[in-house]
Amino acid sequence: MAIQAGAGSTSTYKRARALQLIVSATTAGLILVGAATIGQDGASASPRETFVLSLGDRIQLDTAPVGCRVTRLAGHGRRAYLECRRTGALRGTYGVFFSGEDVLVARFLGRGDARVVFDASHSGSAKRCN
Repeated sequence: MAIQAGAGSTSTYKRARALQLIVSATTAGLILVGAATIGQDGASASPRETFVLSLGDRIQLDTAPVGCRVTRLAGHGRRAYLECRRTGALRGTYGVFFSGEDVLVARFLGRGDARVVFDASHSGSAKRCN
C-alpha cells in the first residue's frame, strides 16, 4: 500500500508522517557520518567539499557504533546502495539502504538475513512492508 501525506485516514497520515520522519532522521544521520569522517587523520575540508565513494568503500562514525558502506543488494540489479547500520551484532537492529532510486529500511533477523520493513522511492511513493 502506497502512503502519501494528506491522503486517506488520520492514522494513514500519522503513519506516513512517522515514516517521513524516520527517513529524514536517517538522512541527517548520514550527513553527520560524512561530517565526522572529514576530520579523521588530521584531514580537513571545507563544508562544500564532496567526497566520492566507490563500490566497497566504508566509513565509520568515530563517536557512535555506526558505519556505512557502498554495496549492491541481491535482487536489485546493478544499482549501488549506501548501506548504513549499527556495528556489532545485527540481530534486532535496523539498517538503511539508499540508492539513486529508492530508500529501504530493513530489520536484521540474523547475521546475513534481513527483512525490508519500509520501502520508499525518491519519486514520492512509500510503503510499510510486513
